[in-house]
Amino acid sequence: MFFSKLLSASAFLALAGIARSQQTGASYVDPITGFTFWRYVNGNYTFGLVFPEDVTTDFIGQFSVSATQGWAGCSLGGTMQGSLLVVAYPNGDSITTSLRQADAYANPHLVNGTDAAVHPIASGTYVNETAFTITFLCKDCILTDGRTFYSNATQPILGWTQSVNAIADPSSDNSTLNFHDNYGNWYFNMEDAKSANFDAWAAQAS
Repeated sequence: MFFSKLLSASAFLALAGIARSQQTGASYVDPITGFTFWRYVNGNYTFGLVFPEDVTTDFIGQFSVSATQGWAGCSLGGTMQGSLLVVAYPNGDSITTSLRQADAYANPHLVNGTDAAVHPIASGTYVNETAFTITFLCKDCILTDGRTFYSNATQPILGWTQSVNAIADPSSDNSTLNFHDNYGNWYFNMEDAKSANFDAWAAQAS
């Protein structure tokens, strides 16, 4: 399960109200790639993202998680149910990614009905003894059907979640996700996450 039932409509609205009182995250220059992200950190979970100056359908994201198993996720629509979910988990020396959607408060299935895809950026993707990091171009991931924030959003709210427990088959992009250990929402100003270098960075994606 991606988020618990605590992220009902009323709970989400309460979280959104808190979030909009002050943006979260901060600018961060990744020392490995040199990319500048707007990055959110909560415990051992980190998610950063950067957009082109003219936002359309794409962004570059980065999960960096201090864990050697389990999974990390981001909801591009802010809530679990009905949103496009980006998920990553370590698989030995590699990292498995998937785009998912939950139609109910249950394990999210692989997404359908969109051309959205995750393209890793090798220079910013690695696993070590204590953590895993994946940097990626999320191509065609900003949708117009309400499953994500909109390209003209000024103050997007994202959902974040993490489990530190090993999943059954980390080699499969459709493996069942364990119930999360942590989750919540964060909010940022879109202008702060834009970069004139976006196209050059995105060109590094596989």
